[in-house]
Amino acid sequence: MKMPQRPFYPMALPPDIFGLHRPGLLSLESEVETQRRIAMVEKGVEAAFKSAVAHLGEEEARRLFARVSRRSKRGPGKTLAADRDARLLNEYDAAARAGESVAALAKRLHAGVGMNWATLLAR
Repeated sequence: MKMPQRPFYPMALPPDIFGLHRPGLLSLESEVETQRRIAMVEKGVEAAFKSAVAHLGEEEARRLFARVSRRSKRGPGKTLAADRDARLLNEYDAAARAGESVAALAKRLHAGVGMNWATLLAR
């Protein structure tokens, strides 16, 4: 009896955009194989850059590669105030003393998203 095909459970992963198979957790490749893999990746990146230059021009291609090769940012964003949590807690305490519900507080603070948060929470 022939085994049914199960494309949702592949036995081997397809090659990546460089035509290489991903190294496993226990990468048991020799130094020569590693250097060959690195050379293939460099050749692919160089070809991608040349194609981007042909489409966008050299300066725009350099800006594109610089933008997409940046590391993703971690931690709080630059737009958030360092004392944001403390100010929100103060706003919550003031609303609790005034008898304002959490939903009303959230609506009031959310309505001020378009405005400057510093002036909204400074009240």
